[in-house]
Amino acid sequence: MTSFRLVCPILASIALFTFVGRANADAGLPPPQLDINLAFKSLDQFPNYDFYLKYEHGFPGQKNGKPHLDQIEADKPTHLGGRRSGLSSVFLIAVPRGQAVVAPAKHEPDWLAKAPSGGLQSAALKADAAGAPLQEYSGYDITYRVQIAEDRLEVEWVESNLNEWWSNARLIGIAVGAACVLIPLTIIALVVLLIVRWTRRGTAASDAH
Repeated sequence: MTSFRLVCPILASIALFTFVGRANADAGLPPPQLDINLAFKSLDQFPNYDFYLKYEHGFPGQKNGKPHLDQIEADKPTHLGGRRSGLSSVFLIAVPRGQAVVAPAKHEPDWLAKAPSGGLQSAALKADAAGAPLQEYSGYDITYRVQIAEDRLEVEWVESNLNEWWSNARLIGIAVGAACVLIPLTIIALVVLLIVRWTRRGTAASDAH
């Protein structure tokens, strides 16, 4: 019984920290590593442009991260991984089809905020309608709608859904946590019941004498 009480909270903690994704802003904990899939609708409406994700990624506490450019493919999600705390704001950029665009080898002060030469750049991508940063939605599939109008690149958030793996893992974490609460309570209830029945039998035997 004592061993179970010691082991069970440990198992519950592992389940929560390892498997439980963030389902709502006030429920659960985001995974310590980034696991985000970003999908962009309506890119095929702009065949004259190539699209890229633009961001920096480094180690926690590092002032400047390494620049990244990830080309976006229409109808195919783009995955962001690595450490949550090392991710900068993420932008979508559009450049004329076939134009070469290369990320600098190291951090440059104006690179992240400045639109590429001859191209367009969106505002920083958000993870929900309230404007939460992407780091808070690790474990999610996030969908956006893209629009180019009057030489402006606009990215509209559409939806954020906990992906299938993290959704199933969350249920496992909840089940483990519930078992760790209910099983000890059940054992205690059974012990109390046995003690009460044993006490009643003893009392009845004494009264008979």
